[in-house]
Amino acid sequence: MKVDNSYRQHLKVKIVATATSMFHKHGIKSVKMDDIANALSISKRTLYEIYDNKEDLLYEVVCTHEFESRNRIKQLNESGANVMDILIGYLKDSLVELGKIEPIFLEEIRKYPNVMMQLKQTKEMRRKEAIAFFKRGVDEGYFLENVNFEILRTLSDLAMSGAMSSSLDKKYDIKELFHTFTFLFIRSICTLKGIKVLDDFNNNIR
Repeated sequence: MKVDNSYRQHLKVKIVATATSMFHKHGIKSVKMDDIANALSISKRTLYEIYDNKEDLLYEVVCTHEFESRNRIKQLNESGANVMDILIGYLKDSLVELGKIEPIFLEEIRKYPNVMMQLKQTKEMRRKEAIAFFKRGVDEGYFLENVNFEILRTLSDLAMSGAMSSSLDKKYDIKELFHTFTFLFIRSICTLKGIKVLDDFNNNIR
């Protein structure tokens, strides 16, 4: 039986949420489409009517995460938040999310070329937005002037890639890696005004 449009849209949301949780917890390879269908109490046929295969579903998981992340930043922007409020909001959300992700998910996602291409495109889009964001931080007095943020962002990407390729995510908790790296990166470009805000946040989550 075909899935009608209203039910289909509602079901897509539930499928993506369930798949996200299962992929993050168990990795991608070990989670079968059968497992996802069973968790939702739907037939495998119904699941395949919406997603042709697991990579298509994984792609949707990644796109949904990006949409939700951008929507959160948009909400902070519209609330009149300054750059430090936005950064701290982003850090808080990211730490919560990373607490739900096992290292095997980050390792296995690299094996899906279409998904990695989407992540690469997202990264490039965010790079351009980050430059404008850093300039705004200078105007607000939180970030240092006369810093080449393009170079800094490139160095940041290289450092993070190096950390992942050297399997540091297997030696250290992924949340701790992200927090340490991001905190040091942001602090290095902050004025005294920005450092005070960031240190207050860091001290409160310890």
